[in-house]
Amino acid sequence: MPNRTMWVVVADGARARIFQGDPKVGGLELVMPELTGRGREKGSELLADRPGRSVDSSHVGNRHAMEPSTDPKEVEKERFARELATTLEAAANEGRFARLMLVAPPKMLGELRELISEKVKEKVVKEVDKDLTWVSVHELPGHLRD
Repeated sequence: MPNRTMWVVVADGARARIFQGDPKVGGLELVMPELTGRGREKGSELLADRPGRSVDSSHVGNRHAMEPSTDPKEVEKERFARELATTLEAAANEGRFARLMLVAPPKMLGELRELISEKVKEKVVKEVDKDLTWVSVHELPGHLRD
């Protein structure tokens, strides 16, 4: 009998829950511990050090903190998306699911589309561009049935 297992990934830039089941016909069951990143932390908490200092050449002696060239929160969200894509790739290689539903805000959904392999993309049966990470497991199927 072929594997008909469906996984439902509900994620944002800092949190992902992976469920098994079909929201059209019944409840969802968490299949692994919640994945968490650091994307909700303050940018200053993500930096290992204080920003570097620079000297303003137009005013002798004026020094100020340099801004990082990239937003540390965005870097962390991208790292988290990469981690999630790797997790899905490993599960696909192990044959743990045959179908996949991705539920995430538009930006995260776009990042996942870019990062997941062709093998995982072939299993995607539905994408929902909403942030449903705040929804309880019992209410989630109601948000996904339509």
